[in-house]
Amino acid sequence: MSDKESEEVLLDSISLQVAAQVIKHISAGLYRSPGSSIKELISNSFDACATEVNVDFYLGTFKSTQFEFEKIVIRDNGAGMTLDTLYEVFTHIGSSGKDKPSTSENPDCKLRPIIGRMGIGMLSVASACTGFVVRTKKRGEQKEYTAKISLSFFKDRIQRSESMDKSKLGNVELYSRDVNNDESYTEIEISEFTPPFLENIVPTLSTSYLYNYIRGKESYEEYFELFVYNVQQQGKLANVAVIDKLIADVGTMAPVEYLPDGPVRKIIKLNGKEYQIPGTDTKEYDQLRNKPKSFNFNVIANIYVKGLDGRSRLRNSFKIYKPFIYPVLEDVTDSVDFEDLDPYVYLLPPRDDKVLNDDGVYEETSVRGYYYHQNKRIQPSEFSGLLYRVFNVALGNEFGDPMKFFVDAYLVFQQSFVEVYLDKGFQQIVNLDREGLFEGSNMYRYLRNYLVNTIRGDAPPKPAPSKPETSKEEQEKQFQQDQNQTFKDNKRDAIVPKVKRRRSNTRKAKIEKRSEQVEQRLLDDFGAQILTKERTDEVKEMRVEIEGDELIAYIPKFQKRKELWDLLCIGVIANTRDDNKIKEKLVKFILDLYEEVEVGK
Repeated sequence: MSDKESEEVLLDSISLQVAAQVIKHISAGLYRSPGSSIKELISNSFDACATEVNVDFYLGTFKSTQFEFEKIVIRDNGAGMTLDTLYEVFTHIGSSGKDKPSTSENPDCKLRPIIGRMGIGMLSVASACTGFVVRTKKRGEQKEYTAKISLSFFKDRIQRSESMDKSKLGNVELYSRDVNNDESYTEIEISEFTPPFLENIVPTLSTSYLYNYIRGKESYEEYFELFVYNVQQQGKLANVAVIDKLIADVGTMAPVEYLPDGPVRKIIKLNGKEYQIPGTDTKEYDQLRNKPKSFNFNVIANIYVKGLDGRSRLRNSFKIYKPFIYPVLEDVTDSVDFEDLDPYVYLLPPRDDKVLNDDGVYEETSVRGYYYHQNKRIQPSEFSGLLYRVFNVALGNEFGDPMKFFVDAYLVFQQSFVEVYLDKGFQQIVNLDREGLFEGSNMYRYLRNYLVNTIRGDAPPKPAPSKPETSKEEQEKQFQQDQNQTFKDNKRDAIVPKVKRRRSNTRKAKIEKRSEQVEQRLLDDFGAQILTKERTDEVKEMRVEIEGDELIAYIPKFQKRKELWDLLCIGVIANTRDDNKIKEKLVKFILDLYEEVEVGK
């Protein structure tokens, strides 16, 4: 400790106070996953104009081969807080002051939107522990302030039926000490965890990529891409170790940048050839994928392990990116070539509209996004579907459910990956837990109509003719008229019909290619030059005849997906030769299966 540094001095002890409408959400567990909690703290750092955040995981040893999960420390180099700001933070939770213009000198911060809205991000870990510590300092000041928060509310279960504007949530002790540096920072230390918060992090360490495969000479990008590849190989996020899933969740949700080749690779190299993925060569796509990088915001994760001597040593350190990079390289192989996979990026048409909100005011909105599709299921499966981003922060930690409303084919849903960026006008309808949007609002109805029209090709339903009697009814009529004028039924330009046409064309091309191979084999087997197909009414009449250089194949009639039916029947002929009993049995089996699948028998 230098001459200008000192021991902590207790300044005050205050009650942690929260707006009444927040209490219910906090007591139920405001955020649904550990990743959601950490994401909120990282978002606070983003709003504080930090350029780097370190998320440190401390494993404390109590036996030579076993660990206990000791603490998480999140430290940023943001603007820091004064003592007055600390007082305000803990006595005005639920009434954020973040909408005030930024006074930071950091030029990157002037480009950033303000993520926080309710001022409750600090309590994102409230249901995870019995207390936490905040240390902070502003540049130019020689004092560091510490707030030690005890969350007695969760332990004592105070009455939640109190009708008051604010309720006591716990106790806060404020300390200060003299320091000798010109840094600015905020550090949050979380310990004394309460189940089930990360309770399985230690038992699953043996299968953790991040714990067992230490970053060496690889760059940050190379290491994280290897991690993402490992996650994709597992098929589901649920299959990976707890700490790996936590990092994948944080990368998905937080305002971090994409990997250099993410989210969708521009070029695939296969057998000495390069293939351009359609839709990735546009300025609009580049703007979407590069925008997070322009914020100059970096999140570094560090794993520390405490030795028997009581000292914690760094085991691994890596930068967190959005864990998306498609297609998976193993999806493009000799057996599934580029044409079969048919990866494609569709840009959602950008919209900048004024939408009549629930208060009767026209609100400016901005919607952007992209839709990625491939002829193979997305891995991990939790990333198939749609994810909303408000100011580049995800609502929830997984893709999925919203997408089911916009597609009518489950296979297309499983093969699709969509990100929708809501950069203006939608912050007001983000739910308190930041896991979704308020679906009863006009802003959400506008967004739904936009996506239905863009993805599925349907126009909003037309309102029944009526004569409005109240101002609310008049507003609803005007909203419906605006929507019908904005979004018109256009199946041809919608994305899902395009996907289906591409899938159909790809399937036909694959069948045609395979048919040529099977037919050539049949000609070679029978020593013929020409193959002619004739139709029969009965399966038992299926046969082949040789007339000079011509091979005539008699194939039973079937109208559904005729090309594939012919391929299968010729394949049966080629493989059964003169064994009519096996031939007839195979074709009957194929016919029964076809009728069940295609006709709905």
